[in-house]
Amino acid sequence: MKKSILFSIVFFSIFSFCNRSYAASPDWKLYKSVSGIQIMYSYQECHDKFNDLHQEIVIFKLVNTTEVNYQIEWKMNFWYNGVCRNCNVNGKEFQMKVDVPAGETVAGECYQGKHVRELTLFSKFLNYTDKSVLTKFELENIKVSVK
Repeated sequence: MKKSILFSIVFFSIFSFCNRSYAASPDWKLYKSVSGIQIMYSYQECHDKFNDLHQEIVIFKLVNTTEVNYQIEWKMNFWYNGVCRNCNVNGKEFQMKVDVPAGETVAGECYQGKHVRELTLFSKFLNYTDKSVLTKFELENIKVSVK
């Protein structure tokens, strides 16, 4: 009996500790609202201990506040150390497109997920000080169309 009580206490203690360590919600900022789609972003730390990757990444979240299925597209421009790296480049790798179902939210994730390329942007390494740092980003030519 004592073992099961002790096990329960240990289990719930570990469970509540895990919940606390992941409970911090990101600080989302509104970038722009277009046709009922809220484009939000948050700077988040992403740690891949296995590969020793410790980065700060901009995560984007698209919130469809309407009852219509939309597709949103834009060109991602980004500046590292004050220099725009792709402002005059029109390659497909900088064109983003995401479906946002009615009433739903679509968000990027650190290292995986369906929209890693479209909804994440590298900001900086957390374990290096001699590397480039994101100083600005811009979503250009934002278009929303019914899907």
